[in-house]
Amino acid sequence: MQQVNLGMIGGGTVGSGVLHALQQNGDLMSARLGIKISLRKVAVKSLDKQRAHTFARSLLTTDWQEVVNDPEIHIIIELVGGTGIAKTMVLAALEKGKTIPWNYVGKTFVYVAAYLGAALSLALMLFEDRELS
Repeated sequence: MQQVNLGMIGGGTVGSGVLHALQQNGDLMSARLGIKISLRKVAVKSLDKQRAHTFARSLLTTDWQEVVNDPEIHIIIELVGGTGIAKTMVLAALEKGKTIPWNYVGKTFVYVAAYLGAALSLALMLFEDRELS
């Protein structure tokens, strides 16, 4: 069975839930998908933070770029949230050729579309009295 190595950026509430789901249902997911999912590395803010589900210390790093730059990692999930550093992380992973679940890429598209829409609305308000054609 082929193995897919997973890197995770963010090990808080959601990240620890993902870990728990992999621990509880990893065999079932492997059987249904036909691939073994292996959690290889997790970037966290603090190595000593209490989490709902404990990560093996060997998986943890405080440097998200270590996850992105690991050549053994195939898929990266970003669980940091927000639009600032999270966007930087996703774009860096894409530049390295990593697979990112589409809902994260879609989230970036939504922000780009919102900014373009706001710019267009502003331009129309500012220039509504002018002939633009």
